[in-house]
Order: sequence, then C-alpha cells, then structure tokens
Amino acid sequence: VQAIGIEDGFVGKNMKTALTLARVRQGIITGLMMNGVQVVYLQPSLVRSILMQNGSASKEEVAARINFIYQGDERIAALGPFCDKNNKQKNSDIYDAIGVGIATSCTINPHLKESRLENSYANKRRRVNKPKGV
Repeated sequence: VQAIGIEDGFVGKNMKTALTLARVRQGIITGLMMNGVQVVYLQPSLVRSILMQNGSASKEEVAARINFIYQGDERIAALGPFCDKNNKQKNSDIYDAIGVGIATSCTINPHLKESRLENSYANKRRRVNKPKGV
C-alpha cells in the first residue's frame, strides 16, 4: 500500500461517538504514516470534482460514473444500482469508498486522471452527441 485516501466527512450529532471515532482514526493514521504510507485527505466536493468534473454532483451521479468507468467489471456490477436506504441493498458507502479510492489514485498519480477518467469523459460525450438512431 503506497497511499490511502481519507474523506473528510461530517461529525454528526453525537459528540461522544465523534470523539471516539476521531481518536481511532488518528491512531490508524499515525500507524500508517509511521510505516511510510502516504495519507491523502480529500473533501467530498474534491472527490466529486475529480470523478465528475462537478464538485456538487450527487452521490447517485458518482455511482453512475463509477459504473460507467468500470463497465464490464463483475465486482462493480455485483454492487447493483446505487441504494442509500438503510436495508440489505444499501451500497452507498461502498460507492463512496470506491470514489475516494479513485480520487486518491488520481491525486497521487495525475496521469491516471488524464488517461482513464478523461477517456471515460470523452466516451460519454461521444455517446451523448451521437445522432439518434445510430
């Protein structure tokens, strides 16, 4: 592992839980850094901006982009369509984590963004701009 990405999220309402999570998180980060792992902090809007070229994109749009980039990948297909409901099908946290991973990779290796993501943007534009019936 060369690097990990951490999305700065919101704290929530329960201060005791937030404090406990912050301590655990900092312990993990310290351990990683002591072992030479680069830690990349990302704001949610930056993750969306890297994936979507739009920092205000919805979670559903990000999930659709991930499915588009990795179309044909059985592991992504197995996630199914985006679901943010609290039930067995909830997969929004998984899509968030994949998005953070992609954004982290693009942050530490800018050529990845220029290749894979730019190609996906170009392919999507070509599909959108095709005349009807083609």
